[in-house]
Amino acid sequence: MEPLNDDDLKNLLRKWEAPVMPHALEQKILSRPPSPSRRRAFLKWLMTGSVRVPTPVAIAVMIVCIVLAGLAYRSGRVKQTSLAEFEPVKEFNPRIIRSVYEPK
Repeated sequence: MEPLNDDDLKNLLRKWEAPVMPHALEQKILSRPPSPSRRRAFLKWLMTGSVRVPTPVAIAVMIVCIVLAGLAYRSGRVKQTSLAEFEPVKEFNPRIIRSVYEPK
């Protein structure tokens, strides 16, 4: 079988007709937003459903959660300071740094 040239392909394309869209697909595309029963089903799945996760990923997530919880617990025990311990600055000498592009 030899390859078709451009003219043959154009003729075939003119003769081609798209298949008829199934009625069920048309209903799905043109249907209204999800009904409350679908929303309830999604909420039920959200509360009781499950998602398969590979064991190494689950273990890594648990380790990260434990480490973060430990860090949060440690940072919660930091000694609280008050403003009474602060003193005013005795000498203040500001240093102005100009940009290279600004005229002096």
